[in-house]
Amino acid sequence: MFPTLINALRETLYMVLYAGMLSAVLGIPLGILIASIAKSQQRWISSIHFTLNMLVQLANSIPYLLVMLLFIPTTNWLINHNISYTTATILPLAVAGILHLAHNVNNILSEVFVKWHSTTKAMGASQKQTLLFIAIPECLGSIVQAVSNSCSLLVGFSIIAGALGAGGLGQLAIEKTITEPNLKYSLVSIAILVAIQQLIKYTGLLVVQHKE
Repeated sequence: MFPTLINALRETLYMVLYAGMLSAVLGIPLGILIASIAKSQQRWISSIHFTLNMLVQLANSIPYLLVMLLFIPTTNWLINHNISYTTATILPLAVAGILHLAHNVNNILSEVFVKWHSTTKAMGASQKQTLLFIAIPECLGSIVQAVSNSCSLLVGFSIIAGALGAGGLGQLAIEKTITEPNLKYSLVSIAILVAIQQLIKYTGLLVVQHKE
């Protein structure tokens, strides 16, 4: 039992870890970019903002299963080039995580811009100065929490990926619940998945409290 669970846990952590890192590295800058160009008067920048904002809004309204289905041609191409399904699944996971995190970061910063609008206008501060010296420092804890929530969400997405054969605890839980019923495997897999999600959220909360 233990070797099977350990291997499934390793696959889940592998998917979530790399997808989570990509989400943080790309999602935070994307969210900052969307928020920082929201009030631009230049038409081409406004067009970019509209496109990016619509993209993250749309992505957060689409069920992750549909995202996985959209990426099937890409994941199949990767698999045909000797890349495992587990590794190939990191791509749709990361895309979903990036867009989800960018959406949250954009919302967090937008609220701060509204809050400080009158003050920064009276001070004559530029958008860049407001972003660097007021918005980001004030929102740092909220952004860390958003990263934590996105990584926790990726654990849930990995279960959906497991339903399509990507491996991990999600696939093991589904197989041992439906295909080859085994209550012990199923319950332990679910318990570990819940524990991972809670651990990620708790870690984010500890980091935020330490910052404060």
